[in-house]
Amino acid sequence: MKKMVLFLVMFCFMLVAGTAKADPLDSLWYDGCPALVLSEYDSIGTMFAVGFNTVDPCSLRAISFFSYGVNDTLGVEIEIVIWTNSNGYPGEELCRVHYLVMDTTHYSWVTVNIPNLRVEESFFTGFYLPVGAPPFATTDELIGGGYSMVWPDSLRGWEFLENNLNIRAYVEYLSTEVRDEEGQPNIYKLGNYPNPFNTQTKIIFSLSKTEEVDLTIYNILGQKAATLFTGQKSAGKHIVSWDADEFSSGVYFSKLVVGQEVTINKMTLLK
Repeated sequence: MKKMVLFLVMFCFMLVAGTAKADPLDSLWYDGCPALVLSEYDSIGTMFAVGFNTVDPCSLRAISFFSYGVNDTLGVEIEIVIWTNSNGYPGEELCRVHYLVMDTTHYSWVTVNIPNLRVEESFFTGFYLPVGAPPFATTDELIGGGYSMVWPDSLRGWEFLENNLNIRAYVEYLSTEVRDEEGQPNIYKLGNYPNPFNTQTKIIFSLSKTEEVDLTIYNILGQKAATLFTGQKSAGKHIVSWDADEFSSGVYFSKLVVGQEVTINKMTLLK
């Protein structure tokens, strides 16, 4: 399989172009922009996929990928595919959306809307490579593998890529609160998304009533790294953001204390 790699280093924004209408949505990404590698494959039938993890079931609303447009790609049709997660690999196909290349602007993010597809806590999204497709982008920074895969042919099957594809998912979380006997939501599993994450993640939890809450971050040595919130929270679902830009890569733990109940969640920071 012939492969051409073009090395680029460029600046790109955390919020990708064309997603302003998706402001209320949560973005999931592992690509480590701004350092990019652009790769072109000329084998028909090649597939690419990125695995995503969420805290709860959600509605997939859009995906974005970084494309290196060239003049002869105008009018090429790209098939966007969403799969279930089957033991760490793309499984059952859930949805397929056709995208027609109508812009050959160099170095641009392309956003494709998804028709409100419900996905579980782990899923894959990617695309089939048609003849004449523009090169796509990965990162040349090893911020953690295990997310991006390629299917070069049926004999080789799915293979992990050394770098991560520049594909991002935009989701809207569904209400998954568990009710107690009085109809109030109980505290449910403490989690964060994305996880692993690159500098920024969101920690999510719910309360059955107004409580005093202490939310702190600890490193792998058990040392307190940050206090995210101490005070009163009302009943319902809460999301607290953590910006770990000043912290080194590694394993961290979020600790939620509500009354006599303590919940701990493992998080992985990859830079």
